[in-house]
Amino acid sequence: MQRHARNIYRYSTSFKKRVVESIETGEYKVTHAVEIFGCSTATIY
Repeated sequence: MQRHARNIYRYSTSFKKRVVESIETGEYKVTHAVEIFGCSTATIY
């Protein structure tokens, strides 16, 4: 069987810190941060 290729994204530490800080400070909720930063909820959790 053939597996479908998936895109794998590697985010920099500074990007991940920015996303987490924006959520912790209340600037964005998780669902809004996903839309703004273009990442998945799996990246945040």
